[in-house]
Amino acid sequence: MASPMSPTTITGQRGLPPTYPDQQRDDRVTSLGQPVTLSGMRVIVSDPRLDTLGVFGSGLCVNAAYQNVDNQTRRFSWTDWRLQLPNGVVTDAAFHVRPDALDSADLVAGGRVDGIVCFNDSGQKGQHILIWKPSLFERARGIWLISR
Repeated sequence: MASPMSPTTITGQRGLPPTYPDQQRDDRVTSLGQPVTLSGMRVIVSDPRLDTLGVFGSGLCVNAAYQNVDNQTRRFSWTDWRLQLPNGVVTDAAFHVRPDALDSADLVAGGRVDGIVCFNDSGQKGQHILIWKPSLFERARGIWLISR
């Protein structure tokens, strides 16, 4: 059974942008349900929750919806996702065999796909930083802040 988490507001004190450990100049911070566009792909993240990963235990999972807004085919993958934990450890997305898991594939221009991205549950409470970095050749990252 999924257990919902609460998103962190993306405004800091006095309406300033939020701050978080390892913040980078080119980060694109947005709210859950709002898009980030990088490398020709628009991604919307929603529904952060604790969910079961079958025999792999439980994990922090999110829905990721992609749209290719470029005029050429683009690659997408669950391996483009990382999660920074409250203690500063940055973990890779967990491999899981759920039928709704985000795959690794190509998406033609105008195409859409969605899936679940999960991370092993560390049990830590506090601010988690969801990171999407679709390209090794661009510095920009999509960032979503999630409180647990």
